[in-house]
Parts: sequence; C-alpha cells; structure tokens
Amino acid sequence: MEAETDQDPLDARWVLQVAGRIYGPYTGHALKEYAREGRVVPHSIVARTGSPAGEETWMPAAEDPVLGILFQPGGMTQPMGQPAAQPSVQPSVQPGTQPVLHVTPEQTAAATTPAAGKPAPSYGPRKNQIDRRAKPTSFNILIVADVKSRSSGPMETALMSLGPAYKVSANSWVVHTPSGAPEVVNLLTQHLGSSDRLFVVDATRNRTAWYNMGPETEAKIRQVWKQG
Repeated sequence: MEAETDQDPLDARWVLQVAGRIYGPYTGHALKEYAREGRVVPHSIVARTGSPAGEETWMPAAEDPVLGILFQPGGMTQPMGQPAAQPSVQPSVQPGTQPVLHVTPEQTAAATTPAAGKPAPSYGPRKNQIDRRAKPTSFNILIVADVKSRSSGPMETALMSLGPAYKVSANSWVVHTPSGAPEVVNLLTQHLGSSDRLFVVDATRNRTAWYNMGPETEAKIRQVWKQG
C-alpha cells in the first residue's frame, strides 16, 4: 500500500510554553490563527507532540520546520506545501460585496462629465466633515505591558519609534501609528522575555492583540471584549 502524501503538515499538534506553564496541544491550524492575531510570535516557545512525555524538543516557533513557514512573507495566506499562487487576471467577487468593474479612462471621463445644464455631483466630505468611506491609514493604539524579566527600556524605545506616543502610567502608553495591533505586538515582543506580558488595543478599529496571556486569560478577554 502506498503511503499518503497529501496530508496537511498543519494537522500535526504542538504545545506552547508560556511563563513556565505548558498549554495545548494545538493543531497547526489553530496556531496559524493565533499567529495571525499576534498571540503566537516568532520567538514563542513550542514543541511538537508525539515524543515520549517530557522529551519534547522546545524551540522558537520561527525555527520549527513547519510553523516557521507561517512567519515568512505570505506564510499566513499560502496553503502549506503549495507554490505561491499567481495573481488572477479575472476580477473576483467576494460574498456580500459588489464586483469590481474595470473601465477605460474614456469611460471614466464620460461617467463623471455632467450632462449639459446639470450641475456636477459633489462627492466626499464637506468642510469639517470626515469621509467615513475611506479606510484609516493610521491608528490610535493603547499599549499595556507587564515587564518582569528585564528592563523595559529597549521595549519602550521600540514603542516610541512607532509614532507620536505618550506614557500614561508606569506600564501603559498611547501611540498614533500606521501599524495595527498585531504588528505592534510582533515588534514589541522582540524586546520581552518569557515571563513578560503585553496587551494592545487598536481603538480606531476596535481590535485587540496580546502576548503571553495564557489560555485562561485569553478566554476571559474574549468573553468581555465584543466587537460591533
């Protein structure tokens, strides 16, 4: 009988080590989603299950032969074991959205030129009004850090590089930055230890990301924090 070769590598299971405690096991698919949310980062400590108890090989997630692919460019969206997909030349329609129509400059000019005797339509925000159709390009971020393992200086330096920032208290900051919550977590956790914790709120888009909170705390956050 021939061995099956189409098994998804992410069907395997891993355990996480957070602040000296072991959590899991989790499938690679679950860890992929955690990585997308910023809850698992390249230096999160993981071990693949299947070895005798207590003999797991611990390593940073970025060094795991399978999970490491998630932290490479395009790794979050590309199916495991498949070559990068080429962009399609055909317009696609997502459920619940309108199709994107490609028009020529002449068609655009004809559509935007008012008919004789009719005033040109006015679009966009008026003076002192906000165009809420436009997607934000920068965000108001709240950062709360619990740093125990080392000085918070390097992390704070990285935080201040994100954009205009202000230290509200000993362990909390507000910052305006082009980076979203997951990107902020990925940057700052490079300067945190295994016993440190981080919670980030994107107040502009009502999103959160965190590091090293543990499954119990994560579950409580999800119960309380509701997205509209």
